[in-house]
Amino acid sequence: MKPFFGTDVTDDKKNETMNGAAFIVQKPSAASAWKIEQETDEIISRMKVYYKHAGKRARKSVALLLCAAFFGLLALFAVNVAVDVTFALKKVSVSLLCWGAAAVMTGIALLFGILSRRAERTAELEDDKSEHCARKGDPLLRAAFFGLLALFAVVVTDAITFDLKKVPFGLLCWGAAAVLFGGAVFFGVRSYKADCAAEQADDEPENEDREDEDDLPPSATASEVLAELGVPKTARSVDVIGFDYREKNGRISPRGREGVGFGTVYDCYTFRAYVKDKNLCFACTDEGIFAVPLSELKAIRTVRKKILLPDWTKGKPLTHEQYKPYMLKMIRGGVFENLRVGWYHVLEFVHKGETWGIWFPNYELPAFERLTGLKADEQSTDCKELFTSGQTV
Repeated sequence: MKPFFGTDVTDDKKNETMNGAAFIVQKPSAASAWKIEQETDEIISRMKVYYKHAGKRARKSVALLLCAAFFGLLALFAVNVAVDVTFALKKVSVSLLCWGAAAVMTGIALLFGILSRRAERTAELEDDKSEHCARKGDPLLRAAFFGLLALFAVVVTDAITFDLKKVPFGLLCWGAAAVLFGGAVFFGVRSYKADCAAEQADDEPENEDREDEDDLPPSATASEVLAELGVPKTARSVDVIGFDYREKNGRISPRGREGVGFGTVYDCYTFRAYVKDKNLCFACTDEGIFAVPLSELKAIRTVRKKILLPDWTKGKPLTHEQYKPYMLKMIRGGVFENLRVGWYHVLEFVHKGETWGIWFPNYELPAFERLTGLKADEQSTDCKELFTSGQTV
């Protein structure tokens, strides 16, 4: 099956022409293509600056967190020594020095923790939101503080209960440690809920009941080019999956790039899809219009296999009720994140005796079923069948 939005790099590693280029029936004018190219270059430039800045912030956050952990361990060591000196050796001056050192180390650890949290938050969001997000991170800092106090209490309690044999006072200290640990868990849960609520609020659109809200509005330049191509305003945006691949012995081997968690990330292209003149059309501002005859469409295959895509492209958040059945999740690694999709589909069609496939994520199935009039196979398709080239009928 030949990937429609695939690029064959078997013989030419620098090949950038999709297989589906043979189905292009209309291209934007030279002037429109130049405008889109300028707009794309500007977006890429901004993204490079942002990710460079975010990457520095993320590395700084990790370094500060390691420093916080190091001084936290030193503080625990100082507390352990202070307990021994205070209760076992009964050297008041040395014990005061040890307790003072423990307090200083604790303060330094918390300071590095606060700085690490702020650096992480600044890397995640724009500069004008960093202060707001630093406030949202406070519960996590409180959780770390109470957790550190709980560890100190455990060290002291251990000495009192088992070394000094003062069981009643030891039980009181164990109770204090349990309360401090409970406080750490409480603030940790609050921090997690605050982060989840913030992510959902950032993704939540203002008017969720609008019918066309799932489509992000195109830029002024993109709207101008789509109008020039004659794309109807009723055309809805759909995501399709693309990838480079190598072919050997009739087998297709997709090549993605490494994503979060060492998974393979495939390309995701957004098109305006519609039916015109008995053709299934995919329109975009840079390539033009791809047209596939409806009469050549055969089936929608289902592949029960998880796949990673670069990002979420819809106007509604992926936590929206509409997308819950599709097992969607953002996988985060540092400041970068990828979309994990529970499974995907392949629209199969036959053109001039050759079998083709249009890969698309599962959340686009309703759109493809509406456009094509086909229903997806309930049974999962064998991947070997999809990645075998040269099929004919």
